[in-house]
Parts: sequence; structure tokens; C-alpha cells
Amino acid sequence: MTNNLIISQEILFVFNILGSIAFMISGSLAGIKKHMDIGGIISLSIVTGIGGGTIRDILLQIPMFWINQNWYIYLAIIIAIGLFIFYKNIQPHLEYRFFNYWLNFFDALGLVPFMITGVTIAQSYNHTELVCILFGLITCIGGGVLRDTLCNEIPIVFRDQLYATPVIIGAIIYLSLAPIDRILAIVVSGAFIAAVRIITIVYKLKLPSISV
Repeated sequence: MTNNLIISQEILFVFNILGSIAFMISGSLAGIKKHMDIGGIISLSIVTGIGGGTIRDILLQIPMFWINQNWYIYLAIIIAIGLFIFYKNIQPHLEYRFFNYWLNFFDALGLVPFMITGVTIAQSYNHTELVCILFGLITCIGGGVLRDTLCNEIPIVFRDQLYATPVIIGAIIYLSLAPIDRILAIVVSGAFIAAVRIITIVYKLKLPSISV
């Protein structure tokens, strides 16, 4: 049991880093797309990378994860500056759709590790499965909602895209399989979320909406 717990914590740590990096990149790209200065790009990188986890920790009434791990902030700054320099050097060769494609890609990439992180942390505080699913969703969408709001756009989760739905279903899959095999649960739920998001992006699938 102890070994399983250690492995779980290691996986959780790695997944939190992967999710944070993916969302930091999407935040930086959103700032570049909006022609923000380096300060704005850094701010979006930080907010997008740690936003979901911060909201989760506030609701759980636990110390925000980045308070004692300041390197999350430094990592967001480094990523933002790196992308800013990269963009400045290749700007003449880029098309506008470059930003939409890669922003969506990294946004989707961050969903899987953040869902697992949110669900697992909520589980560690003995919350019900429904609450764990909601915390998985909050961890996934929190940073993106803050990013899009600061960019003066309707958050992607509220637009007509399959975004929250695959996360919720993925969390259900994860919770169903985790008692049997945690690794299997991660692989199957992660594959499901990634596949649905990629198919959604490629084929521009949308949820029903009302046209006024």
C-alpha cells in the first residue's frame, strides 16, 4: 500500500508539472496572439498555468500549491520569455492560424494531467466522487477561463466546443478504473480526453447552440 502511494505521488507531481507547462504555453500564445507586451504575456502564462490549481486549493481550503513551490512562477516566466523571443525571430513566417492551432493543442494537452491532479487531490481529502469530478474539472478549466477573460474573449469552456464534457467523462472513467489499476485508469481516461479533444479540433465538432 505504501509503495502504491509513493508511486501515485510521483505520478501526481509529474502530471502537475506537465499540465502546468502546457497551460503556461497556451497562456503565452494567447498573449502573443493578442499583441500584448512581454509583461502581459508573462502575466497570462502565470495565470493560465496556476489558475486552475489555485482555485481548487482555495475551495479545498488548503495552502495554494505554488506558495511553497515558487519555481512554478519562475517556470511560467521562463516559458513566456522564451516564446516571446521565439516569436520575435520567426514572426514574418507565421500565419494567424498558427496561434489558434497551437493554443488549442497545448490547451488540450493540459487537460489530461490536470484532470487527474484535481481528482486525486480531492480524493486525498475524502470527498465524494461527484465532488472529485468537479475538482478535476475546476483544475482543468480554471486557468483557461481566467486567460480568456483577461483576453476579453468568451472562455472556451462556455463556447460551443466539446471541452468540459470529455473532462467529466474522463474523470468518471478514471474513478471507475482507479480501484482496479491506477496506471490503467490514467492511460484509458487520458486517451479518451485527448482523443475527443483532438477529434473536436480537427473536425470542428460543436455542441448545440442557439443562434439569435
